[in-house]
Amino acid sequence: DNTCHPKVGEALRASLPAMFEGKFEPGREPEMEWTGIMGYTAIGDPFVGPVDRLPVAQGTDVAQHTGQFIVAGYSGHGMPRAFGCAEVVAQMIVAELEGTEWTQPEWLPTRYLTWKERG
Repeated sequence: DNTCHPKVGEALRASLPAMFEGKFEPGREPEMEWTGIMGYTAIGDPFVGPVDRLPVAQGTDVAQHTGQFIVAGYSGHGMPRAFGCAEVVAQMIVAELEGTEWTQPEWLPTRYLTWKERG
C-alpha cells in the first residue's frame, strides 16, 4: 500500500475540475495522492471480534485461531468506524485476559460481531 497506481491517479486528477468546479486550478497538480487498499465485506460492515468465531474459520482447525482478533473491512469508512471498533476489540481482549464476560456496548451494531450471521 505504499505505491500509487498511475492510471488510478491519472483518472482521479482528471476528475478534479468537474468535482470541484470553480475551486480547482487546471494545470496545478495535487501535492499528494493515495490510491491505497480499501477492504470491503460482502454486506459492507466490518468484522469485529475473535477470529475463531468467524463462520469461515469454522471449517478449519479453530484452535489455530484462538486468541486472535480482527477489526477489518470498513468498506471505505475506516476513520469513522476504526476507533470505536478497536475499542471494542480491546475490551474483548481485556475481558478474555481477566476471565470476565465481555458486554456489548449499546452503540455497537450486533451485525459487526464475528459470531453473528451476515445477510
